[in-house]
Amino acid sequence: MPTAPVPASTPAPSTAAAVRRGPVRTVPATVATLALGTLPAGAGRQVGARLPGGGTVEVDIDATAATAGADAARRLVRYAAAVRDFRARPAGPWVATTRTLIAVRLRDPGHGRPRVRLAGELAAVRLLAGVGSLITGLLASDPDRQALAEAAAGYGGTLTVEGHNTFLTVTVPVSASQVWPVELGGAIGPDEYARTLTVRANHARSRSSAANRLLALEVVSHERFCDPAAVN
Repeated sequence: MPTAPVPASTPAPSTAAAVRRGPVRTVPATVATLALGTLPAGAGRQVGARLPGGGTVEVDIDATAATAGADAARRLVRYAAAVRDFRARPAGPWVATTRTLIAVRLRDPGHGRPRVRLAGELAAVRLLAGVGSLITGLLASDPDRQALAEAAAGYGGTLTVEGHNTFLTVTVPVSASQVWPVELGGAIGPDEYARTLTVRANHARSRSSAANRLLALEVVSHERFCDPAAVN
């Protein structure tokens, strides 16, 4: 099952889009990347509220026509329509993509900086069914790593230890009916079918609470789209 490339950074907003008046026609950056193989230069625009570790990028169809040509814009419109049809009737060949929603880390104090804990993320993780208790167990003062590794395997995940650091990765299926807090990536997208959480914990003796042991959190979205090669 092929995995399509997804842009790692936010492209600059289109100048043409900035001065044009009237409704702006856009498609998600992932859809544009699948349709065209790359993002059209200058056609990306940041939309909606930014997430703690990333944001949402949409590609302006009219700016695509101006910078990449009318044929590219037509391919974009055609594939976007096919994606909508696939959402309603998911049949036929498809491709999977991954997209990082959240990538945050604890900041220890130093050089006059205060410590910044991942308090909101920790509270949100604890509310997740199933994996919430697993991650809470990882952040205990003396976790049972063998039991945690076995539990993680049930989620297709892994647990690895490197010195004082323990890395836990789990993947959970998601659906649009679920409510995910913004600290964990926010609302489930129409093409998402799973999210992978990677937690880094540190159990050095000086880290005396769960909030101080949670060093980093990453949330990755898994999305499914119709195969662009099958779209005329």
